[in-house]
Amino acid sequence: MFSRLRIARTGRSFVPDDDLQPHLTPLDEFWFDVNERPETHRPPGVGDVFPDFIAPSTQGQLQFHDWAKGHWVHLFSMPDAFGPVGTSEVLGIAHHALDFDALDVRNIAISPMPRIDLHMWKRELERAFEVSFDLPMIEDQGGELARYCGWQSAKDPGGEVMRKSYIIDPQLRVRLVFEYPRFVGRSISETIRVIEALQTLNDVRDVCIPSDWHEGDALLVRRDVPTQRARQVFGDTVTEVTPFYRRIDF
Repeated sequence: MFSRLRIARTGRSFVPDDDLQPHLTPLDEFWFDVNERPETHRPPGVGDVFPDFIAPSTQGQLQFHDWAKGHWVHLFSMPDAFGPVGTSEVLGIAHHALDFDALDVRNIAISPMPRIDLHMWKRELERAFEVSFDLPMIEDQGGELARYCGWQSAKDPGGEVMRKSYIIDPQLRVRLVFEYPRFVGRSISETIRVIEALQTLNDVRDVCIPSDWHEGDALLVRRDVPTQRARQVFGDTVTEVTPFYRRIDF
C-alpha cells in the first residue's frame, strides 16, 4: 500500500508577461506516491508502475497518473533548456508530432529550470524555427523528481548528469528506459521505433522483435513457441530458417 510523501517547496517565479500568468500559478510543494523513503528509494525500472506525483508544469498543476493513464507516455529529463542539444530534441519531437499522435503517445519533459524560462524557450523555438508543439514541461528546480527518478545520480564518465527517458504504457508500467550522455541527443526516431515495437508485442502474441525492425518488417517466432503452433496461428507466413530462427513475413 502506498503512502503519500510531501516534499515542501519554497519560492516563486517572477512573471513579466501577463499572458503567461494562468500557467504559472504558485505551487509550493511536490507530492509523490511512494512506498519507501526517498533516501532508500530505487528508481523505477522496467516492469514497475511509475509512481504518481503532483507537480507544477507549463500547463498548470499536473497529476501524473490522471494525465498519463490510458496513453503511452515518453517522459524524459531536459537538463538544458536554451541549450543546443535540448533544442534539437524538442524540434525532433515537434517534427514527429503526427507519428506520436498516431501511436497515442504523450511526451512530457522534466527540467530544473523555472516555468517562466521554459515558456520563454518554447516561444523562442516556435518563433525561430516556425514550429508549434504541445509539450508540457515540469518545473523541478529543487531536483526532487530528478532524485526520485535517479537522474541526478546517473552520470556519464565526465561527471555530467545523463539524459534519461522512460517509455510508460497505458497501465502506467515502465516498458523501457534510455540513458544518454548529456551532450548526446536522443534519437527521436528510435523512440518512435521502440514504441511501435512494444505496441506490436501487445497486439501480436508469440512473437519477438528483431534487430533494427521497423513497422511492416518481418517478425520472429519466440523460442518457446513450437513451429507447428506458430504455423497454426500465422499460416504459411512462417519460414523456419533454423529451429531457433523462424521468420514471420506478413
